[in-house]
Parts: sequence; structure tokens; C-alpha cells
Amino acid sequence: MSVEEELIEASDFKPRRNYSNRQDYLAALARAVDQLGDPELDALSREAGEWFYAAAEAINAKTDIPDFEDEPSAEKNAPDAIAENEGEEAEAAPASKPVKPRKKGQPAKVLKHEPIEMPPEGEDVTLNKYGVVVGSKSAAAISMLEQGCRMADITASIGGTYYSLIKRLVKNGHKLEKASNGVLKLTFVEGK
Repeated sequence: MSVEEELIEASDFKPRRNYSNRQDYLAALARAVDQLGDPELDALSREAGEWFYAAAEAINAKTDIPDFEDEPSAEKNAPDAIAENEGEEAEAAPASKPVKPRKKGQPAKVLKHEPIEMPPEGEDVTLNKYGVVVGSKSAAAISMLEQGCRMADITASIGGTYYSLIKRLVKNGHKLEKASNGVLKLTFVEGK
């Protein structure tokens, strides 16, 4: 199944009219996928999640949405930052350690992260600076993203993809940098 077919099936997308150009169709499909809940977004394949993320980024930046033949992260320039406000330029901070691309077929790395220990039911929960429960899988994913990693590394370490978490954090004003080699780096923005 292609990425486009997967997204159409997951979002139950039915085009309402003939689109005058491909960009209108891609934008309508991205909006349909945006209506999915967190569990449905997390169930998407890595490629589908990356396309949706790239499409949302393109819509916010008012640039062309990448077609399915293109890689979602086909931009081969320096790491670019995603800013919540249009027109706002975010500075890309250099990663502490450059991450080399993996060879084809090489498995993702298992990374260290915060221990996952949910409090017993009925006890008060503590939230971290991002508003996520301390000790949860989402908190562990955030810890890994702050260090800079690929989504495949998070999946190999704690299971699942966290595109919906990333989307929520960016929507709340935190900065996410995405390098052309697929490395994501999250930066906390004070007051968000």
C-alpha cells in the first residue's frame, strides 16, 4: 500500500470536487489527516507520518506541499526550524553530536531515556515543563527529542511514534528543528 493510499484509508478521505491542481488535492488530504485523533496518527507508518508532518509544515510556511513521489524530508539544506508564528524566523541550533545516516537495512538505535514509571492510580501526577506527566512514555520521548534523535530511534527504544505529541508541542509554541538526515531536536520555549 502506498503512503497516499494509507492516508486516504486512515482518514476516510473522499474528495468533494475536482481539484484545479495537485496542491489543492494534497492540502485537502492533509486537512483530512489532521482531523484524526492521537491514536490514529500514532498508528500511521513512519513514511505516512513524515509526509503529513512535511505537508503541515509546508501549509504553515505557505510553500508547495511535497508530492508522494518526493521524500518528505527531501530538502538537503541545513537544519531548518519550525516556528509556530508565520513569518517568524527561528534560529537552527547546531546539534551537539552530528548523527550520521544509517545504512539501508541497519536497525534503529535503542537510546537511553527517562525511566517509565507511572504513579499508582489515585495519586497526584506531576507534570514536566512541557505539561506532560513525568515518568510517562511521552515524557521519555520528549527527553530523547531534546537530545536530538530520529523517530525510528524513539520507536525502537520505547515503541510507537509520537508525531501527535510533536504536533501538539509545536502548536503550543515550542521549537522543533528537523535536519535533512531525519534528526529531530526539540527546544523548550519559556512561557508556552
